[in-house]
Amino acid sequence: MKRLLLLTLLCLPLVACTPSANPPTAPPVVGTGYVDINDQHFAQAIASVQTFYVTIQNDVNARTYVPSPTELTALNALGVAINVAKSAAQNYHNSQTAANLTAATTSVNSMTSQQQTLATQIPAGVK
Repeated sequence: MKRLLLLTLLCLPLVACTPSANPPTAPPVVGTGYVDINDQHFAQAIASVQTFYVTIQNDVNARTYVPSPTELTALNALGVAINVAKSAAQNYHNSQTAANLTAATTSVNSMTSQQQTLATQIPAGVK
């Protein structure tokens, strides 16, 4: 009887557990130096837009591209948006509050949107 009870107790967990149809997904991997995935996303987005901006600025400085007054205004606005996003992202990096997350998200989204709009205005050979 003891053997039957022991066998039942050992097999019961195997019968009662069914595998999940949707296994949990692994959390995103956060790179070294970032406090969380948001911090990493902000830094990567800023780096990407800043690379675009510096490339255009280098072409303007080399006189291989002369922006129209409208494009120049948009380029200057993008430079300001990059600086605002950097500041907001740094604030979030230093203190992960809901207010800092909202400010960083808003400014990074605005910066990215401005870059996408500007990219459609600049001739393809320049970017």
